[in-house]
Amino acid sequence: MKADGARILVVGGILRMQAALAVTLRDHCVVTTASTASEGLHRLRGSRPDLVVLDSCLPDLKSVTFLRALRAHRPDCQVILLAEGEENDELRELLDLRVDGIFPRSDHLDALLRRINTLLGKPRDGAQQPARRGLDRHVGEVIRHMAANSGNHLTVKGVARAVGLSSAQLAFLFRREIGMSVKEYATRVRVEIIKRLLAETDDKLDIIAEQLGFCDAAHLSRVFRRVCGCPPGEYRRQTS
Repeated sequence: MKADGARILVVGGILRMQAALAVTLRDHCVVTTASTASEGLHRLRGSRPDLVVLDSCLPDLKSVTFLRALRAHRPDCQVILLAEGEENDELRELLDLRVDGIFPRSDHLDALLRRINTLLGKPRDGAQQPARRGLDRHVGEVIRHMAANSGNHLTVKGVARAVGLSSAQLAFLFRREIGMSVKEYATRVRVEIIKRLLAETDDKLDIIAEQLGFCDAAHLSRVFRRVCGCPPGEYRRQTS
């Protein structure tokens, strides 16, 4: 799912969803995540996103405040809104500021990934671009399943069974679409979640390890160092 180096900013939403989006898109996009509107506004000042995935309910400021700032900074930026429940005044305000898609706030990422792919594949400034192929349906289901179960011990055989494929079929399709094995993808999603927890909480490593299905803190540290190139403690100091 290529996007020619497009810049995506994900503001708010379920942490598992943020992590899965970041890992799925990162090979072809510059993906930045923010848990709050304030952090998102800070990220805006240092980047020019082509697309923003915005949760309609943020913990600090109203999402409409963020979207107004985005429109002032990047009037042509595409926006996908994550929301749930019935329409209300705040949601109507958000829709009045123009959004390019609205999706339920959930772990169901396959439709969201297809919409992102479609938006980023649109020709810009009259340029002729080939149509982009959407994410394979089975791979989308796998991503959705793993995002919903990121804290559990996942096996290729178990994931394949959950989506109705053989292990060999799953391995082939997933590497073709995502560029890595199912096991490595699951690991990188968990590491992405660890990075957010290290930056935003004071949780000890053994607590984080238990939450995310690692054997212990030492196991988490080894995996984190392999993926990120530094130990968790150093990463926490750098982001504090």
